[in-house]
Amino acid sequence: MEVLLGVVDGGKLVKTAVFKGDHTSYMNWFSESHYINSSWPDLKGQHTHTYSIKGDEGHGRRFFINHNYNGCSNDAGWLVVVDSLTAGSCAWEKDESFPVIKYAAAENFENWSTGNIRNAQALVMFVKYSSAESIVG
Repeated sequence: MEVLLGVVDGGKLVKTAVFKGDHTSYMNWFSESHYINSSWPDLKGQHTHTYSIKGDEGHGRRFFINHNYNGCSNDAGWLVVVDSLTAGSCAWEKDESFPVIKYAAAENFENWSTGNIRNAQALVMFVKYSSAESIVG
């Protein structure tokens, strides 16, 4: 089984990440240990600070793939869903409405404050139960 997580922006699927879904739960399929490939080539083998659906609960950050925390202006990562503002929230996650889906629009992780970060319209998930071929090539 495979799970494809897709980032939709401008009505198009702009980023994808594929995970092994065998022997996983509804929460732990989205993890570094189940990662297969993605449209962020640097994600494989890079150090990740946070990589889970649960994310950083104290800051309301879900579906969080974060590279590092080094103070708000230095935080960097690939994907985050911010579901609310909390005390101590960083300027990079403040928005007009919540939840907000933020993603690194280039091929690498980006600084959340100064990098090529975009707000997406939606996250989509596709589950493939057959083991014949991979979801993506």
